[in-house]
Amino acid sequence: MTPCMTAAEMCSLTGLSFATDAEATTAILAAQQVAEGYLNRALVQDDQDEEFDLCGRRSVLLRAYPVDSLVSVTLDGVELEGCDVLKGSGVLNLPRDAPQGKWLRVLYVGGFPAADVPQPVKVACALIWLAISQATDNHGQQVVTERLDGYSVTYISPAQAVNGLDRLAPAAAALLAPYRGKAW
Repeated sequence: MTPCMTAAEMCSLTGLSFATDAEATTAILAAQQVAEGYLNRALVQDDQDEEFDLCGRRSVLLRAYPVDSLVSVTLDGVELEGCDVLKGSGVLNLPRDAPQGKWLRVLYVGGFPAADVPQPVKVACALIWLAISQATDNHGQQVVTERLDGYSVTYISPAQAVNGLDRLAPAAAALLAPYRGKAW
């Protein structure tokens, strides 16, 4: 997996200093993996290999978009020519004269070029890393309120918690929402 930002960007966005660039890169990749799971899509451009059970469909949604290029499309092991891909959205349309088939395999290059990952996505990944760090500092509990004079602190209870990224880093989830992939 290629990181969505540089170690220097991670340090700048989080305000943290990492012992090494490798440590910062590990933090980036951990946060990016959480973001990609939430988004239901790959972020950074790389070679992709996806398989689909067509179930009679003539279109599929590729997971890594924008799509840079199609390498090959095979239907039940037979190469297909003339497929049309909407690069920005990742929708792949089979040609009208394509035979009916069950298993579609698509090899392609997709995702944002590393230098072009949108800034809100980078900020969200930084927030995710900060939330992960805080969660480990507080033994997985999130602080809801705290007071200094009375030394009081209130943690979120499991009944109040929502699941997933919305619980871990709600601001990150809000930043990522416009980039969330569709699930067909």
